[in-house]
Amino acid sequence: MVGNQVWVFVEHSQQQVHSVTFEMLDEGRRIANRLRSDLVAVVFGHQLPDWGAVLGGYGADSVYVADHPILADYATDTYVAGLVALIRQRSPFVVLLAATANGRDLAPRAAARLWTGLASDCTMIKLDRDGRLEATRPTHQNKVYSTIVLDSPPPFLVTLRPGAIGMDKPDTSRRARVESVVEEIDLCASPAVPAKTTKADPSTIDISDAEIIISGGRGMGSAQNWHLVQELADELGGCVAGTRMAMDAGWIPRERLVGQTGKYVSPKLYLTLGVSGAREHMAGISEAENVVAVNHDSCAPILGAAQMAVVGDVEEVVPALIRKLRQRRQAQREKA
Repeated sequence: MVGNQVWVFVEHSQQQVHSVTFEMLDEGRRIANRLRSDLVAVVFGHQLPDWGAVLGGYGADSVYVADHPILADYATDTYVAGLVALIRQRSPFVVLLAATANGRDLAPRAAARLWTGLASDCTMIKLDRDGRLEATRPTHQNKVYSTIVLDSPPPFLVTLRPGAIGMDKPDTSRRARVESVVEEIDLCASPAVPAKTTKADPSTIDISDAEIIISGGRGMGSAQNWHLVQELADELGGCVAGTRMAMDAGWIPRERLVGQTGKYVSPKLYLTLGVSGAREHMAGISEAENVVAVNHDSCAPILGAAQMAVVGDVEEVVPALIRKLRQRRQAQREKA
């Protein structure tokens, strides 16, 4: 029985670790240091690469790997049974999961089977003076932050909101120990195996989980121009989002609002159209990997924060970009 390890359940796809995992490792490292225990990355999947160096660089001491064909794609019953069996076998102090679609599905089910505490959608965790786990989470539409104390016996489960924590640069000299744990988990608990995986419709998924987001702001000018945001999102396979002004104007529903009063996002690409870059909006995209901005105002704050910026009228730039994307796709089809 280990008892005080800190675990991070790794989010990954297409042989790549998602950035939210690195955020969780950073947060988990602080807790593990306080407990003087190991930080462990737990990976479920199939034909997984050796991530000892990648995960070790962000603080993991060990990597527990469950590699099996039945784990190739996320399936609720199988993943819950596997994680619960592993927790019962090794008894960690706390397990951190991402507050993503999979994490929000997995964590409460696992906690219910274990009859243990769960803190969901948190932005920070820490140990108090007595060694109890404290979790901070937003409430009342992100206007109030409350802190709860998990004082029941461990293990605890916590989901952390992507983009809310941040992460340090990796230490390339570190490498985590890799250990197979597939023999310890219950792969026969459920016969359910995904027959196929279908990519989600970008227009329906939560923007917190999106990899590509096209966001519009006041600079779109009018509701008549908003179709340009949607068309570009369709071409890039991304989600539509927007600023507070876009929501107030009725161009987007509240669940598509990005910023302190909306949602924090961490996409691989955040492309803004007519967004000036107000402080409350920029807080919501601090963990975006790449920011591209189109704005007619050369002094807009967002241009300074973007990796690529275009100073121009969205009514001219966006149609030209859409045409270019369609021409490129047509050329690829002709080659095929």
